[in-house]
Amino acid sequence: MEDEHEAIDRLSTRIDEKLSSFSTVSLPMCFKVPNLLRQTNEKAYEPQIISIGPYHHGKDHLKGMEAHKIFYLNRLLQRRGETGVRKYVMALKVKEEKIRECYAEPLDHNIDGDALVEMMLLDGCFIIEIIREYQTWNLGELQERNGNFRNFNVESVVCDLLLVENQLPFFVLSELFHMTPEPNQENDEHEATDHLSIWIDHEKLSSFSTVSSSGCSIFRVPNLLRQTNEKAYEPHIISIGPYHHGKDHLKGMEVHKMHYLKRLLQRRGETSAHRYLMALKDEEKKIRECYAEPLNPKFDGDALAKMMILDGCFIIELIRENQTETQKIDVDFRNFNRFSLKRDLLLVENQLPFFVLTKLFQMTGGPNQENVQGFIPLALLFFSRVMPGYGNGLVIRDQNIKNLLGLVLDSWVPSLKARDNYRKISKEYGGWNFKYSATELHEAGIKFKKIDHEKIVIKPEIDEAGNEVIKMGNEKSFFDIKFENDVLWIPTIKMYAYTDSILRNFIVHEQCHNNDTRYVTDYVTFMDCLINTSKDVELLRHSGIIVNNGLGDDEVVATVFNKLCDSIVFSKKSFYSEIFIKVKGYREKKWNLWMANLKHNYFNTPWALISVLAAVSLLILAAVQTIYSHLSYYKR
Repeated sequence: MEDEHEAIDRLSTRIDEKLSSFSTVSLPMCFKVPNLLRQTNEKAYEPQIISIGPYHHGKDHLKGMEAHKIFYLNRLLQRRGETGVRKYVMALKVKEEKIRECYAEPLDHNIDGDALVEMMLLDGCFIIEIIREYQTWNLGELQERNGNFRNFNVESVVCDLLLVENQLPFFVLSELFHMTPEPNQENDEHEATDHLSIWIDHEKLSSFSTVSSSGCSIFRVPNLLRQTNEKAYEPHIISIGPYHHGKDHLKGMEVHKMHYLKRLLQRRGETSAHRYLMALKDEEKKIRECYAEPLNPKFDGDALAKMMILDGCFIIELIRENQTETQKIDVDFRNFNRFSLKRDLLLVENQLPFFVLTKLFQMTGGPNQENVQGFIPLALLFFSRVMPGYGNGLVIRDQNIKNLLGLVLDSWVPSLKARDNYRKISKEYGGWNFKYSATELHEAGIKFKKIDHEKIVIKPEIDEAGNEVIKMGNEKSFFDIKFENDVLWIPTIKMYAYTDSILRNFIVHEQCHNNDTRYVTDYVTFMDCLINTSKDVELLRHSGIIVNNGLGDDEVVATVFNKLCDSIVFSKKSFYSEIFIKVKGYREKKWNLWMANLKHNYFNTPWALISVLAAVSLLILAAVQTIYSHLSYYKR
């Protein structure tokens, strides 16, 4: 009996101890999504762009935002005139236990005390600085003013901050907010001696300043855009540069790269590529800075230079032989589609720095090919047949060109005349709420007509300063859409099987560079507004505006345009703002609105038309019969 009482006492004591310890522990406030709910729609609970807190920290597709967190911390310190983070680290370090208690699940073993404090500081400062910016600007202005978000959709970042598993304890945000008010004269007078604060100060912040000043020009496709159509950004035949190098399905082209280099050396009477290797090794730092992400460790100095030589010489020799049309008898490509090859060379992630190409072009050229400007017309001619429309009258100088994709895009923007006109009359268009499809506009009396272009001519000219420049001999551009009277004039677009991929990569290029305008983005948005269904495509096809060259039926073309705009960042000031306003105004005039409703409700099918005509005929016959009846009555 006594033993039983002792056992009861021990059990009671153990339970009391648990209850006592529980009362001293804060209830968790940052939970994981229950598995039963997660299974209903897993993507709804996963961050697309940024990780906040420990649950999703370190995931590959979210690492791109870590540099932006460092940038925001660096900017916060500069705003406050501070050079170190010691006081913030100390403030968070003493709250480590409280922070851990806020999370419902044990944190990863890699997140020790220092790692946890670092995460809280970087994530917390990022959030409060974003909130401070929003106090001054709305999301659209934040997107345009802040070049750090050129790769990302700000609305998507905000959505990620509202995920259950992407949270920080609120007291962390509150404390950091109160510690970092608007500029004041209170600076930390103590030297940064804590090892963690020193590591953040010197390693992280200094490395960020080095990266940010480099002006990278070759980006990875943001994960949010990649998910819309992953295959559109993947090379099918050839890898160029480090991002896709070594993938199994692309290794077949490595032999052809070597063959082209060997042929180049033979043509020049050289037996070694040593001088090219030395020239590019001298540019190693500059080459690395062109890539937005750190390169694989396997690309040391020699490996990087070798890859640049093989890929670069392949491209310039391919472009050279295009000039003489030797590809017709070149057996190297009997197993490959040259259009697919050109498509691969226009992928965002499949680029070399342009200065590498021009340097190799100069070093391997003949008497007439030593000028950098000689490479530009050859490259533009090489890609002209894969483009869905014609170029413009833009003058191109090589100083502004970052890679082949950028060169082709620069040659493809609206004409100088159209851009000058846009700058004069541009108006802010509040959101993308243009709601009328091509069919609806046609019902309102708007006609669709194509704009014909002359064949493109590419020629060098001398500018006023005596510098040689390249001028495209076409006064109109693929983007030069206009609305006159009741006619919407749109240049012809040729839809090939690879057009979707080319347009998507142009869009990503625009999204990743801090451009004032995004012409391709604006164009596909305009076309997406016009095209809702296959009927809209059919109307534009009959008007000669869409030429389907093997992409598929009208439904496929409609789907392409409807999905091109998924997850992209729209321009606040569209290149087509004036056209949107004019077309909308024409459509909403009372007479045009009445005619549109009449056509839509009564003439939308042959049977409806027959019914209306039958009803009108009956009314006419009834009226005639009534008139004859009255005439007969009076004659009596």
